[in-house]
Amino acid sequence: MSKSLRVSDALFDAATLDGSAWSRSAAQQVEHWARLGRALEKRGLTVESALTLLQEPPAANQDPWADKRARQQRDLARLDAGAAKQDDLAWVTADMARNAKILNGPY
Repeated sequence: MSKSLRVSDALFDAATLDGSAWSRSAAQQVEHWARLGRALEKRGLTVESALTLLQEPPAANQDPWADKRARQQRDLARLDAGAAKQDDLAWVTADMARNAKILNGPY
């Protein structure tokens, strides 16, 4: 069952414009954005880290792995604090790995 939701005119106009490129209605586009945002937040992406990812690549004199190590430290802290489970931090869950089938393998 659908529910009504009030959004700003600017968000509605942006959803109408962006959604048309993907053959989505404005409502479908807002739902798409909401699902993306929810998934990113569930994985622990903050506004600050999203902005960092959208910035220019690191300069040649910067450590290219520093951001990854920092994210790993934040993930470990979330695990230790009970704010996340191990499966929340994996791209492939344990169930997905157990049920995986290798197609066209050499054996």
